[in-house]
Amino acid sequence: MAVVPDFVRRGVEMLSPAARERREAEEARLRTLRDRRKSDLRWLMSEPQGRRIVAKLMAQARLQDSTHHPDQRMTERLEGARDFALALASELIATDHKLWLLMLEEAWVDAVNAKTAF
Repeated sequence: MAVVPDFVRRGVEMLSPAARERREAEEARLRTLRDRRKSDLRWLMSEPQGRRIVAKLMAQARLQDSTHHPDQRMTERLEGARDFALALASELIATDHKLWLLMLEEAWVDAVNAKTAF
């Protein structure tokens, strides 16, 4: 049986002070970037105009539609667009699910009003 050092069993990392500082600085930088992105998404979704833009992008990316097409290349293209929409939707929901639900509600009302306007 191999002998496992005690610090490995406890999950303690043995980093030099300089390496620990670099790691902490990198983690702080990544945290700042994540927080800024969340703030940007909240800003975008906080106004009806931003929610309409996002709803339009989601519709164009076929978020809730089939991506099947007889041409395999077209299917792959549609899947790529949908993958982007899924990633953005996931991030928006994680950032503020209430704004996401409000966007869906507004998009539904807009769609109903557009059908009954003619």
